[in-house]
Formats: sequence, C-alpha cells, structure tokens
Amino acid sequence: SILIILGAYLLAIRDFPLVLGTLLGAIICVVTRSMQMSQVLQCLSWPMLLTFGAGVAVSNAITKTGVAHALATIINVFGNWAEEGGMKVLGTTGRLVALAVVAQFMANTLSNAPAGLIIAPLALAVANNDDMLSPDGVCILVVITCNMALSTPFATGSNAAISNLAGFSHWQFLRFGLPAQAIVTIIVVGWTYYFEALKCSADPIGHGCTTREEA
Repeated sequence: SILIILGAYLLAIRDFPLVLGTLLGAIICVVTRSMQMSQVLQCLSWPMLLTFGAGVAVSNAITKTGVAHALATIINVFGNWAEEGGMKVLGTTGRLVALAVVAQFMANTLSNAPAGLIIAPLALAVANNDDMLSPDGVCILVVITCNMALSTPFATGSNAAISNLAGFSHWQFLRFGLPAQAIVTIIVVGWTYYFEALKCSADPIGHGCTTREEA
C-alpha cells in the first residue's frame, strides 16, 4: 500500500493529474487485495464527497450563467469609484479586499474547498477588469483566504479536528477566528498587491495580466 501511494505521488510530480493518480492507486489497492472494498467504503466520507461535487456544479453554473461576471462587476464598482478620483491604488486594493472577504465568508459557511471552486470564476472575472491584477495573483489570494477560514468549526478539516479534540464552541471559533482572519486578509492583500499588481503595472504581458481592452 505504501509503494502504491508513493507511486501515485511520483506520477503527480511528473505532471500526471493527482486525482487520476490517486484513483488509480485506490483501484490497484483493491485489485491486489491490499484493501477490501468494505474498508474502502467505510473510509469514504459521503457528505464531503457530495459537498465537493456540489461545489464543482455550482462553480460551473456561476461561470456559464454569467453570475461570476455580475458579481465581479459589483466588486469592480467600488474600485472604479476610487479610480475616478485618481486613486488607482485604492481601486485595486479595494477589489482585493472585497474578494478576500467574500472568499472567507463563503469558506466559513460552506467549507473551504467548495468555496474555492465557487469563488475562482469570480476572481478571474475581477482580474480581467483590472489591468494591475494577474489571474495567478487573484487565484493565489483565493486559495490562501479560503484555507485560512478560521471562524467556524466546519470551514476546514483542521478546524473540525481541533473542534472535536478540544471541544471548542462556535463562539470560541468566532471570537478568536475573526481577528486572525483580519490579520490574514491584510497580509494576503498586501502580498498580492506588492508582488503581483506592481509586476503587472511594470510588465503586464510578461506576467500574464489582461488589460481591460483585451478583456
């Protein structure tokens, strides 16, 4: 079993899709009788699988129906107000803060993985409407903020494990999680702006940034 797991990760290192490699490893475990099918079924978390599947479906629906573009437009309105006053920096920063807050809110209410799937199309739409943002930068922001959802016990697997072991209440998560998330938001937004937005401003083509005219 250990060799099969190592083989799956080696395939991932060689650019083989991790999901397919893991699935192939699971099939080999069952075929070689390293694990019984009953054990596999007991290990599966059906609520989590359904949650992930629903997240993928909602993400596709948001993209294809234009909801992501509409939400991105709402976020961009606040940035445009600042830009019209000659404060482009505040416009870009405002978009990043709004995106981080929305991502953390959805991660705390849905859980991190489905929230990331849902927010990703929105993040790309926001990047396409700001020539100082790159798709890579906003996607990294979404990944970090969704995985740093600290205000509810069910937002991440780590939160759930800590809640079960230590017996923390929802109020305790909220009390200590909100200040921690505020700190994370400041750090991530600052990092995205200074390391991604400034690069796009200096060399938009070289860093894969999309200008509004191109979008």
